[in-house]
Amino acid sequence: MALTGDADGPPLAPVTSAASRMDELLAPFGLDARVLSERAALLGLERSGSTSAGGATRLLEAADGWFVLALPRPEDRDLVPALLGIAPDGVDWPAVQAAVRERPVAGLVAGAELLGLAAGAVGEGGAAVTVRGAPRPGAQPSDRWRVIDLSALWAGPLCTHLLTRAGADVVKAESVGRPDGARAGNRAFFELLDAGKEGASFDHTTADGRRALADLVDSADVVVTSSRRRAIEQLGLDPDAFLAGGDDRIWVAITGHGWGSDRIGFGDDAAAAAGLVAWGDDGRPRFAGDAIADPLSGATAAAEVVRRRALGGRWFVDVPLVGAAAAVVTAPPALARAADALPGDGWSIDGVRVEDPAPRVGW
Repeated sequence: MALTGDADGPPLAPVTSAASRMDELLAPFGLDARVLSERAALLGLERSGSTSAGGATRLLEAADGWFVLALPRPEDRDLVPALLGIAPDGVDWPAVQAAVRERPVAGLVAGAELLGLAAGAVGEGGAAVTVRGAPRPGAQPSDRWRVIDLSALWAGPLCTHLLTRAGADVVKAESVGRPDGARAGNRAFFELLDAGKEGASFDHTTADGRRALADLVDSADVVVTSSRRRAIEQLGLDPDAFLAGGDDRIWVAITGHGWGSDRIGFGDDAAAAAGLVAWGDDGRPRFAGDAIADPLSGATAAAEVVRRRALGGRWFVDVPLVGAAAAVVTAPPALARAADALPGDGWSIDGVRVEDPAPRVGW
């Protein structure tokens, strides 16, 4: 709640089962729903209404609904003129909002997909978390198991971090030309998720590099990725071939909108597309938490790996950010509850104090 609502207003409680779901998913790993806010605690993030806590994503009013647009990378801003028909030197959020207000949401979403921008219609929904495969009768999982982590940013690294807590040997494999973008962010958060993993690098631009990557992947019991299907194929990797190469193997694909979609997505825009927002009594949505689809997806993926590994067999686990977020949205959408001011300082709801985000200490 401390991360949801307007900066100058009370914290809001969106109608969602996100916290209880995270408690359930994380209990086997010795953690709980506080994981939802630990990035914000380390980065010093605060609630900011229709602007994401991280600042790169906005909820924008369109001609016929609400549109969410993420511009986390410099190259994203360069694409905005093509999306909205505004001058390149006029790309700022007020100009973006003015242009969006004149356009229908469906056209904005379609244009963003063509341009490779992370965007969506608020509440559009999307692909659900799915698992395909079959157990192997009589399987007895080994105590030693190897995970190759090809993911980046938050959801995938959280998944493999949780798997280290479940006893896996995790190798974080990064392209020398495109390492995990989280390395350039908050060091404490990066180390929280990636400490304890073995490191490996490869050059995806060379035949030898791709061959080394293929050999590394073939050594795994579990592979975790966070790239779209075409990017995985460009690396020369084939999930079906990997699964066919052993009796007990799992491939986890964490993407914005599912393995079958070419849309990109990040934690804030995917959550808004799923409908995981806080609706105010003024009819306007606010972001719920900090990039909340990321930790929901990472925890969901890790729980599925542990569950399927116990069954043995070959499994493909498809975890769209939008699907993991949609799974905790209560339908139909309802207004968020506002916290009450406490005497002196702070906020409470139902007599319970709204706690500020806190870093992981002694969990």
